[in-house]
This record gives sequence, structure tokens and C-alpha cells, in this order.
Amino acid sequence: MIRKSFKTEFKGPKVLIIDLSNTFGGASVRALGILHELPEGCGALVSLENSPVTKYAIDSGLKVYAVAQNKFDPRIIFNILKIIKKGEYNVLDTQNIQSKVWASFAAGFTKTALVSTLNSYYKLEHKNSFKGRMYQKLETITQIVTDQNIVVSSEIQNHLLEDGIKREDIVLIPNAVDPDISRIKKDKTWLRTTFKIPHGCTICCSIGRLVEAKAFDFLIRSAARIKQIGIHYIIIGEGSLRQNLEELILQLDLEKQIHLIGYRERNETLKILASSDFFVISSITEGTPIVLFEAAALSVPIIATRVGGIPEMVRDNEHALLVEPTDEQGLSNAIENINSNSSLAKRLAHNAHNHIIQNNNLTEQVKNTLDAYKSALLLASKR
Repeated sequence: MIRKSFKTEFKGPKVLIIDLSNTFGGASVRALGILHELPEGCGALVSLENSPVTKYAIDSGLKVYAVAQNKFDPRIIFNILKIIKKGEYNVLDTQNIQSKVWASFAAGFTKTALVSTLNSYYKLEHKNSFKGRMYQKLETITQIVTDQNIVVSSEIQNHLLEDGIKREDIVLIPNAVDPDISRIKKDKTWLRTTFKIPHGCTICCSIGRLVEAKAFDFLIRSAARIKQIGIHYIIIGEGSLRQNLEELILQLDLEKQIHLIGYRERNETLKILASSDFFVISSITEGTPIVLFEAAALSVPIIATRVGGIPEMVRDNEHALLVEPTDEQGLSNAIENINSNSSLAKRLAHNAHNHIIQNNNLTEQVKNTLDAYKSALLLASKR
């Protein structure tokens, strides 16, 4: 699709953040955090009816346009065009590839600037599968109407540069955390009672979609190496690999220690995280996972794989214990270390909390995002 040529007087950004996801993940947290901090009347959310992100946005008092029940509904494009016209929106910021496809049509038919926020690099996230290659191809095709790309890590930025995207069309804006999250109350008694975990056992929390990129099978196999030391693992999230993971848990005789609890509302998820003894990210690919920021802000000790933007966010043995992806013995050793060394756990949690709160400020993230929107508007006005 070729964008219509136009020239118009520059106006400040009035933004539609488009998130047509059926789940609530890091991209949704980022989108809602930015919307919450944008100036009054500057932004709104476009989402699916009854999706978790829609419900949370409404509960948070944000302006929301629910455009369809599913992301394949062709009426989405017409609804977005109506919203743009009625609300005089001039920037579309997309949070995933499905959202970007629809937004690209809208940007092509209007004088609207298109921003693509990339929370991951699709071929890596989906292990170069057909789905990953298809998503990446769609991302490349829609670059014809993309005015600015926002990436959350230098790894994603480097991949875009390798794909031929101009450096001036990419801006790196890492994720951030709302300092108010520190107010979430810890309640270990509630956590043990809710999930029937015996008193005296250590509780590890892990959060994410049950998909290959999050590598929960790696966490489960690592847990099997040290199952005798009484650690319980709470894994929050849903996804296509749930049955596979359940079968692996049974195969390794870990059904009493590993709790796949499915999707939970955001506030309950944060309460579980805050009440846990430590937190693990076992992913084989990441951007800059917001849940890591949240664990740090809640002063929960962190173990994470050395992938994506994670080494840019935290330093090994200073803010977290970092291990190589799929290194089962390395992850097992890190878990044993955190479990047996309370002074190490407290030091890592304290350092990570101070580091993240000081260096990943939500206000600064929103300021940089607004600058990216303004840049996209100027670029769009010259086309």
C-alpha cells in the first residue's frame, strides 16, 4: 500500500495505542503505563472487547475503544478509521504485528503517523518457525508506511539495522517501571494457603506465556535436578504449551512442587510476585521484560537468563544471578545459591531495587516516547 502524499501544518501528537492482544503481557503493561502518563486527552487505547488489557484499562480510568471481539474481524479497519476521524488522532502506536497490520491500512488511508513498538524480534521469539518468519515478513512489508520504530533493546535495534531499516528511523526506549508498584503488599501466609504450600518451603515465581520463547521446560528440568530441597515453583501464564509442560511435570514427578496456575489478574499476579522468595526468567529470547523491573521494584531476588536486553538491565552478581539459556545445571546452581544464601538474596534484591528505580523511570520513558511521536509526525508530514 502506498501512502498518499500530503503536507499539513504540524500538530502535537494525539495518539491511539493499538493493542489487539488476547492476553496481558509486558507489551500491554508498557502501553498502559504510557497511556496513564500521557497528558490529559493526548491518548487512548484501541483493543478487543472483553480482553484483559481492555478490562484493566477501563478499571484504570483510561479512554478505551473496543473495536472487535477478535483480531481477525475485518471491521477493525473501519472502526479505527472512524475513531481517527472523530477524535482527530494523528499517531498510531502498535504493540504487536496483528495490531500493526490493521494500523498500516489506517495509516495508508489517512494522514496518520505510524509508530511500530517492537517488544521482541519475531524470528527470535518464535525460533525462526513459519509463524516467526511470517510475522517478520509482515513487519518488513508494513515498513512502507512506518514513520518510526520504537525498540526496547539494542539487540532488536541491531536486527532492524541488519534488515535494512535506517538508523534514524529507530529509537531505543527501554521499558520502565512505575515506582508505585512498591506499594504492593507481601503476604506469604496468603500465598502458602492459596496454593497449599507447606510452611518452611521456599517459593519461586515465574511469569509469562507458555510458549517456546519463555522456555519453562528449561526451568522445570532445572528444578528436577534439585527437587529434594523443598522449593515450590508458581508459574503464572497460559499458552499453547500448557499440556506439554503438564506432561513434563508428571514425567519428572514434580506435580507436588510445580504449580501451573494459569492466567491471573494483574493485581493478583503482582501480589504473588511480591510474596515469593525469588523470581526466575528462563527465556531463550527477550526484549527488556517489564516483569524483571517489577520484581526488582518489589525487592524480590532475581535469576534470569543472559538473553536480549536483560544484561543491559542488570549485572550478574550485582543486581541478579544471570545464567546462560538452556544451561540446566547453571540454573539449578543459581537456584540453590539463592535458596541457601539469604545474605546474597537480600543484597541482590536491594541493589536491583535501587538500580531499577533510579535508572528506568516511567516519566523519562514517556518523555522519550512523546519525542518519538513528534518525530514520526514530522516524518509523516513530509511524505
